[in-house]
Amino acid sequence: MSYLYRGVGRVVGAAGLVLLVAVGAAGPAGAVGVVNVAGVAGPLEFPRADDGPRLGFSGATTLQIETGERVYVGLEGMPEGWKEAVVSSPALAEPVPFVPAPGGPPGTGQVADPAHTYLVRAGIAPGTYPVAVSSGGRTVATDRITVVAPGAAYISRFAFGPREDFLGGSDSTPVRPGAEARIVLTDYRPADGEKTVVVTSPVFAGPVTLRRDGPDDPGCKCDDGGTVYAGHARVRAGTAVGTYPMTAVSHHGKETTTRQVTIAGERVPDTRPWLIGGIGAAVLLGLSAVFRSVLARRGRKAADRA
Repeated sequence: MSYLYRGVGRVVGAAGLVLLVAVGAAGPAGAVGVVNVAGVAGPLEFPRADDGPRLGFSGATTLQIETGERVYVGLEGMPEGWKEAVVSSPALAEPVPFVPAPGGPPGTGQVADPAHTYLVRAGIAPGTYPVAVSSGGRTVATDRITVVAPGAAYISRFAFGPREDFLGGSDSTPVRPGAEARIVLTDYRPADGEKTVVVTSPVFAGPVTLRRDGPDDPGCKCDDGGTVYAGHARVRAGTAVGTYPMTAVSHHGKETTTRQVTIAGERVPDTRPWLIGGIGAAVLLGLSAVFRSVLARRGRKAADRA
């Protein structure tokens, strides 16, 4: 499945637009225009309420666009009768010229040279850069595009909830004190060779290791194209009701991601009294044996002196 089908870039507003990224079908519904971008046909989603020109973006491997990476740009909502348009930005290595897309939805553009590859500039610092659409000698729309460093994590889901829950979405759900929790993290740009991710939180007794392809992986289709790390741990029984940070350390210790998790409800009673009793009995038996051994040695020493 093409990455263009796994996610879409959304643009909202008519001027001073801000580029938002989403994964799968998340977010508000939009009108999907099939546009030819840099020689690749695929759906880019645009807001339906906006009557002006609109832009869509997608990176070569994920929705986040790396410096030096190939970029796809879609154009929609151009006025009737337009003949040419140019998308330019300090983030792009060169402007992207558009012409009306034959047979496409009204106002949809396609790049003038579909065989050409357009890139984000390799030498720029990661950050957010302005984008302008010009047509007929004037600017008809503006936008902003965010680029990230090569190899940066793209974590779309870092969720926490009761172990029996599916955790198919990106939101965490409350867990009771003393209950077992499932933790799921999805990275669309994982580090090479990274098979585990370590998670810490005040609600756990210690670090929790999330593993790829483990039994806690919910197998959600919303993760198409992403690498899933999952695991479980028991919330400390003495944790007070409230909100706590949960932090993942990934990319071999170079990146951290933090989410807030909620502890709510009554404490889960300890269902393992037999284990506690067994340990106590074993300790008592051990102490009794030691005590008998000490008494026996003392008795032997007394007999030898006599």
